Amino acid sequence: MNTTKNLSEAVKRIRKQHGLSQSELADIAGISLPSLSRLERGKETIRLDLLTKVAESLGYRLELVPIRRKPLEA
Repeated sequence: MNTTKNLSEAVKRIRKQHGLSQSELADIAGISLPSLSRLERGKETIRLDLLTKVAESLGYRLELVPIRRKPLEA
């Protein structure tokens, strides 16, 4: 499963767990309903600013989590 699909499905699942409609979440996040709809369907390249607004509106924050034990060497 690709990252866009994972994120899209997670946003939709968490929105539903909060009992929010797409319209309600779009209003809370300050984004357009079509943008949220495309994000949930994986039809839009996920912009970090859009994902941040949605995540924060749902009580989440985005963080960079290391996946390697050592940083890459220059």
